[in-house]
Amino acid sequence: WEYFIEKDINPIKISFAAQAGVNSCYKIEDISIPPLSICFPKIMIIGAPHSGTSYIYQLLSSFPGVTLHNACPDFDAKKGAGIWKYLESLPRMDQTVSESLIVSQCQDVSSVMKLRAMFREPSTHYLVVYRNYPDLLWTLFNVNCKRSNDKSSCDASLPKKTPEYFHKIVESDINGHPIDPSPLSKPFEQPCQHASKAFAELFSISTGNNRTMAVAIEQAESAPIQLVHRIARFVRWDIRNIDLKKMFLIGNIAPGISELDQQQVDLYNQKLFASSEYRSMLNSTRDLLDKCWRSECVRISQLTKYDYVACSINRNSKNELSITQTTRKKSPSKDKTRHSKDNTDNMNSKTALKTTIKSTPSPTLQSTTYNNTNPPQSVTVDNTSESWVLANERGVMRSQSLTITKIINHANPLHSCYMIKCTGNQCPSETPCKGGSRKCGVGNSPVIKVCYPAIIVTGLAYSGVTLMQDVLRNIPGVISFPERDNCPMNRRRPHWMYFNSLPPMENVKGTSIIVDSCSDVNALLEMRRVLRDPITTYIVTIRNYADMLWSMFNTQCKSDFDGGVCGSSHQIDPLKHNRTAQLFDELVTSDKHNDHDRIQPFYPPVAQPCGHAGGVYKEYLKYPFERSGVLSHVVVVSIEQLIQSPIEAVSRIFRRIQYTETAYLDILNTSIIHSWKSDDLQEDYNISNHQPMLDRTRHILDECWHDDCAKMVALTGFNYSACPHALALLKHGINRLTESSVASFSVLKAVELEMDITNKTAEVDFWDLTTQKGIIRGQSLRIMKTTYPGNTLHSCYAIKCSGKHCPIDEPCKGGVNVCGRGESSLINVCYPAVIITGLPKCGTSAMYDLLSRFPGAVLMQEKENCPSVRRRPHWVYFNSLPRMESLNPNSVIIDGCIDVGVNLKMRTLLHNPHVQYIVMIRNYADMLWSSYNFWCKREYDKAPCDYSKWADPVHHIRSPELFHELIEADRNGTYMVQPFYKPMDRPCVYAGGYYSEYLQLHFINNHLLNRTIVIASEELDSNPLKVAQRVASVLQHNISQLDVSQFTKIRVNSQENKGGTQFVSIDKYKPGLYNVSKYRPMLPETRRMLDKCWFVDCMKLNKLTNYSYPACTHSTRTHTF
Repeated sequence: WEYFIEKDINPIKISFAAQAGVNSCYKIEDISIPPLSICFPKIMIIGAPHSGTSYIYQLLSSFPGVTLHNACPDFDAKKGAGIWKYLESLPRMDQTVSESLIVSQCQDVSSVMKLRAMFREPSTHYLVVYRNYPDLLWTLFNVNCKRSNDKSSCDASLPKKTPEYFHKIVESDINGHPIDPSPLSKPFEQPCQHASKAFAELFSISTGNNRTMAVAIEQAESAPIQLVHRIARFVRWDIRNIDLKKMFLIGNIAPGISELDQQQVDLYNQKLFASSEYRSMLNSTRDLLDKCWRSECVRISQLTKYDYVACSINRNSKNELSITQTTRKKSPSKDKTRHSKDNTDNMNSKTALKTTIKSTPSPTLQSTTYNNTNPPQSVTVDNTSESWVLANERGVMRSQSLTITKIINHANPLHSCYMIKCTGNQCPSETPCKGGSRKCGVGNSPVIKVCYPAIIVTGLAYSGVTLMQDVLRNIPGVISFPERDNCPMNRRRPHWMYFNSLPPMENVKGTSIIVDSCSDVNALLEMRRVLRDPITTYIVTIRNYADMLWSMFNTQCKSDFDGGVCGSSHQIDPLKHNRTAQLFDELVTSDKHNDHDRIQPFYPPVAQPCGHAGGVYKEYLKYPFERSGVLSHVVVVSIEQLIQSPIEAVSRIFRRIQYTETAYLDILNTSIIHSWKSDDLQEDYNISNHQPMLDRTRHILDECWHDDCAKMVALTGFNYSACPHALALLKHGINRLTESSVASFSVLKAVELEMDITNKTAEVDFWDLTTQKGIIRGQSLRIMKTTYPGNTLHSCYAIKCSGKHCPIDEPCKGGVNVCGRGESSLINVCYPAVIITGLPKCGTSAMYDLLSRFPGAVLMQEKENCPSVRRRPHWVYFNSLPRMESLNPNSVIIDGCIDVGVNLKMRTLLHNPHVQYIVMIRNYADMLWSSYNFWCKREYDKAPCDYSKWADPVHHIRSPELFHELIEADRNGTYMVQPFYKPMDRPCVYAGGYYSEYLQLHFINNHLLNRTIVIASEELDSNPLKVAQRVASVLQHNISQLDVSQFTKIRVNSQENKGGTQFVSIDKYKPGLYNVSKYRPMLPETRRMLDKCWFVDCMKLNKLTNYSYPACTHSTRTHTF
């Protein structure tokens, strides 16, 4: 394609050259310079100035095989000098680049977006770096200076930079009287009023793009190893040979400071600057700025999964955080003095500060600060691990200490593994242990290496935790525990005993996955604090509230309800306790009518069966998951969904933790799930005489649970009967959902951003199709766009049919053509990733045959599965698309509909799905001769011509001489009835723009050229593997196992073998010869005539496809267009 650097300068030509490893390479051509073959960065680091992009850039320099490129284009330079300088600085395409990972950084967001458009969406992954807003402003205030009017020096008229002056700037802006001129540059001139705009450009990149990852620089400072592994998984780069020594030496994010000047680095990291006499920002100023950027802070926290102090909701009476990471390094004791007079705590001289830094050097890595009376003390043991000591706290015996070291390099990246050393009382070897295995553990060594579970199943009682664990533990490769509820501090056992129950690290192989269950959430989160945020996903099971409460009523007893007859196990006894469906109905009804004097048999959090139902699961997620900052590590699973679709539910969990083994697919089926069904999920019980719950009771509980049900539907994608219209209500916030319930739904936002295959959130596109072509009268289709995180090639949709001729809603009497083949009114389908949409007789069938051989190819029921074909309604078309649950991360859906009009109309109806359109072209003379011999036309043939419109030697006459007369007549302007259909009905006159005008009308005018792949049919015939690799590189689909040997042996839909499923072997294939014209070729003079008619379009296609057609090759340099 062509790109105009400036209007008055000839455009440069950019073409995709190759995919060199993970890097996209391009060929740049210009008249004035030799052609350039350059490779675009795979990772582009962007962010505001002084936000830490340089730190991330240096951090990634430790990646094996990395190629660094530190440059940013200048689009404002005259005559494109800045762009050319940037292009020449990019790595050249060679063998070394194909084995490397190109990493670049640029703080000019607008320039990055222009580059993105210039190279038409290269396969670049963007790391967007954010930083705590007060720290960013304080750094900019001290490091930058506001230029004077002549822009030659800093403005000397501005006051001296002090913490008091910075506070005055912020306070004046809050009061509506900003200081003019402000010492801060755009967009921070009004630090509080413009806080909502400070990260606007970065937000636009971070959202709605699956190639963008948001990073908090504080994450890199506190947990660089975890962040590095996260980035490596994001770009799919092997870092097993990472240079850990080099990574741990990185500590310089200060501009202009040498890495060897560690003292200056420490000053910068502590936000202390010479311009403000090494005094820190006032705490009162930080409080003001925290309030200003709180709304933006919430968005950044959701994007980066980092909990900033400014937007943390978990503050106690002393304004501290409890299990939440903080952005400032200070001891808990100092937090109490935050609101004391500011100047008392500030250092008054540079000398005093230097003395302090020399006596107490700051570590390279920041440790996480927790609100605990005895926080773990960090000590660094080497360059590859971090160690801390547990002593004098709950779970550690008196006179005992545990030294925990996180192991960085181990065989399985899905787990966090630790080396734990026990010293002191009741430890093996050092002192004879007299407490037995319960206190001392089963091991004989004071040093153990263990791995923490990658999956922990938890949830409310009777919500299906046992079933979920049983399903997972029967999967090959899963390591489970002999004890079902293996909770830390269970039965008051100490930590050392719990650590000994974990699997040894040598037993955790590369494909293993440790699964545990524990219903004590507080104990889980305490252990998460102790082990410093291990890599763990928490599976929270939920169940229909009425069923869960009915199980609880029939399974457990309560002393005050049952007259004191209840043992320590709280298990119900049919001989001692009374349970009936009528009694259950009375209890629920009385609570609904606020009769709180009646004693209930239920334990918290459902002590009031109706009053507490509206937030039972939401509150369970909020307390304590959200307040502990780990909501993004939670996956909510409906137990009913697990029973109905086990593969979908388990696949969703394993995709979340990026577990690639697929052996579990062979054993997960409905029969096995039902054989695992546990007692706490049954619906009738012996103690209640096997009576089911009354329908009236279920209806009451459904009403009580409705608001919470709606939130759970959004989190799991399972449609509970208690809230059938939850998805629509969550989108619009109307009808039965109150304003308070919609507002409370925002606390689940962190989980919503992590939702997988079946999630439909309030952020998802949502629209209705009614009263239009393709929709039956009285019918309505509600469409919601969803995503398949493991497969970014497709756009998937949840489609709900309501009204006439919809399954379930009304018996459908119209047959398959009206009702579709599905039995459900709600379907989850995925739109094709590739559509071969033109042009006829240009090799579309051959292209379809080639793509069908791609690894993971999913084909339609018919090759040309067009919307509205044979006047079928949209609901039938949607039912013909592949179901989302049938796909896997390697799937690619192929369609061969050549009706470009209906394809683009469907694109509009589905709100721009992610799809690539393939347009096949062919030598115009060959294409026209093939069309002449292939199709019939009633107006021309005056003979039978059925719906297939195929020419028949029995009824139709074709010859090279007649064909020549038709072309010559059109060239001379003589009217004759032509056998060709539009736009070929003027075979010579319209030839000059046949292909280019097609592309202009349908793709360029609709801004879809970057979604279009133009392929010459002749190139497909001569080099199919090259064509396949080109398509695969655009899709980023792996075809290393593709075998084209069978493809080269046949020709599809050719000559007399008409139809997408018909083929002829290559030895019987006769190019350009057809039975209907007695196997005679086109006349040479006809070809010369058509070459002249097609000349202008031919030249354009030569440039577009890089394939040289003989019709215009000889004159390419002498003609312009």
